[in-house]
Amino acid sequence: MSWGSMIRSVFNSGLKGQEEEESVKPFCQWIMSFMVIKLSAESLGQTICAGVKGENISDLI
Repeated sequence: MSWGSMIRSVFNSGLKGQEEEESVKPFCQWIMSFMVIKLSAESLGQTICAGVKGENISDLI
């Protein structure tokens, strides 16, 4: 079971139909934006570490 479906099942346990989908959208958007921020931070961290080590940063970008 994926994270998305687990989250939906928890948040939608008492809701039906259109209400169900609408109530989950903001939460899913928040989760997705958090994941994008996390991935961006990891990428930035790798770039900074490469610069500190003296590697060619343009190869990573």
